[in-house]
Amino acid sequence: MSRFMILFYDKDGASANFDRQSETDDFATWMGNINGITDRGAPFTLNAMIVNQDSVSEGVKTQDSPNGYCIIEAIDLGAAADLVKHCPVIANGGSLEVREIFSV
Repeated sequence: MSRFMILFYDKDGASANFDRQSETDDFATWMGNINGITDRGAPFTLNAMIVNQDSVSEGVKTQDSPNGYCIIEAIDLGAAADLVKHCPVIANGGSLEVREIFSV
């Protein structure tokens, strides 16, 4: 089995009718039903720092910034994507990124 990090991206600019509590409840139920979760992860705060060779600066939350993560185990990348494709984040207009974790 391989390990995969799932990065969660919310829909940018949720509408006034968006129900954050409902999504949170749906997400918790969904997480409880996924086989293969090895780390339930956590949501990210808006605080960030950008570090490169020349500087350290405050990060800015953008549409391209993930909102949280979890780690799952699956046979391969396709199986990992299949495990998470019904995530309520997607149903609410967001997306997920599935990345294989290199074993060292």
